[in-house]
Amino acid sequence: MNKSGFSLLETTVAVAILIIAVVGPLTLASTSIKSFSQAKNGLLAASLAQEGIELVRNYRSSNVLGGRGWLFGMDLDPSHVLGEPARDGSAPKSI
Repeated sequence: MNKSGFSLLETTVAVAILIIAVVGPLTLASTSIKSFSQAKNGLLAASLAQEGIELVRNYRSSNVLGGRGWLFGMDLDPSHVLGEPARDGSAPKSI
């Protein structure tokens, strides 16, 4: 008895192989995009931290060379965080 066509088992195996062939690269692409985003955010955070350090060093150097205390001009009031109103009622800082 010679049948032409595919059995259910052959069809199931073929579909499983096709699914694996499609899902693998999609998972890899998704993981790559997530890793890229995390790396970009880490680089941005490092750049902003470096900029903040440079700003404080510049204030310190300018103050020392100008004969003032090294903290002169630095706002040490913790209420002056971005977006929060100051205690004196002035408008909140913005970027």
